[in-house]
Formats: sequence, C-alpha cells, structure tokens
Amino acid sequence: MYIKMKILPKYIIKEQLYPFLTTFLFLTFILLLNRLFILADLIISKNIEIYLVFQLFLLMLPAVIAFTIPMSLLISVIMAMGRLSSDSEIVALRASGISTFYIMKPVLFLGVIFFVIMILFNDTLLVYSNKNYNRLFVKILRSN
Repeated sequence: MYIKMKILPKYIIKEQLYPFLTTFLFLTFILLLNRLFILADLIISKNIEIYLVFQLFLLMLPAVIAFTIPMSLLISVIMAMGRLSSDSEIVALRASGISTFYIMKPVLFLGVIFFVIMILFNDTLLVYSNKNYNRLFVKILRSN
C-alpha cells in the first residue's frame, strides 16, 4: 500500500503533462499568429532590421505566455481527470480506500506551484517586457 501511495501522485502529474504541453504550444501559436503578421509587415513594408523585429517578438512572448499557461493548466487538469474518470480509475482508487483529497493533491500542488510562478512572472518579467516592447515599437515607428 505504501508503494502505491508514492506512485499515484507521479501518475496523475504524468497524466497532466502531455495535455499541458500540447495545449500550451497550440494556444501560444494561435495567439502569436496575429502578431507574427504584424511583425512580417514591419519587415516587408517598412524595411525594419530583422534583429529589431526578433527583439519585438521576444518582448511580446511573455504577454502571450501569461495567458496560455493558466489556460493550459486548466485544460490539462480537465483532460487528465476526465480520462481517469472515463477509465473508472477514480472509482477503483476510491474503492481501494484512497480519499478524493489524496487523488486531487497532485492537481492542487501543481496549481499552487503555477500560481506562485505566474505571480512572480507577471510581476517582474511581464512588466519589464511590456514596457520595453512599447518603447521599442514606438522607436521603430518614429524612425520611419
């Protein structure tokens, strides 16, 4: 019984990993797609240097990541718990005497970890990148 208790949190976290990464990449791509066209327009029509456009791209990434990480975590939790429920694994775990709180503990742990990371991320890197993005974008527009 002790070995199963150590394996279960790893299993639940592993169930969330693939949906999280897939959703994160997909949502990031979708949200960046519109901005990539704006950056391509800067290169093609305004003849802006590629390194400046690449710098703009890097400075806009944190704003997109601030949206996609919480959405990806939500979708990964829903997909992981939905798969465990559809395979009746949650019923089997409850029947073997494991509490619902213990089943949800890895999900809550990841939620708290991402909460702290996103607070630090939004408070430092996001503010810095938005300020520098606006500065660089205005500088580029004024130079032309």
